[in-house]
Amino acid sequence: MLKKKKTWEDMRSKGQLHFIIKEGIVGWGIPVAILVFFITKLFDYGLDFTMYFNGEWIKDLLMNLLFFQVGGIFFGWWMWKIGESKYQEKASK
Repeated sequence: MLKKKKTWEDMRSKGQLHFIIKEGIVGWGIPVAILVFFITKLFDYGLDFTMYFNGEWIKDLLMNLLFFQVGGIFFGWWMWKIGESKYQEKASK
């Protein structure tokens, strides 16, 4: 538990914006966007990988990246609030 508290203190010292970018956008938004892109292509084309990157695949990937990065901002903000709440709760004991 001490390591977890120390880790949150380290993340907290870098600030909320850094946390949202690192954990929300980079850690959640981008990987989920790429995963959803490939899952969507899998449902559309099955295992015919030659069809994954033809047509408007760039537009599809960019739309996923945009959408899930915005979602990542909210996810990161929410995780910050949860982490801060738990930290304040532990600090007050």
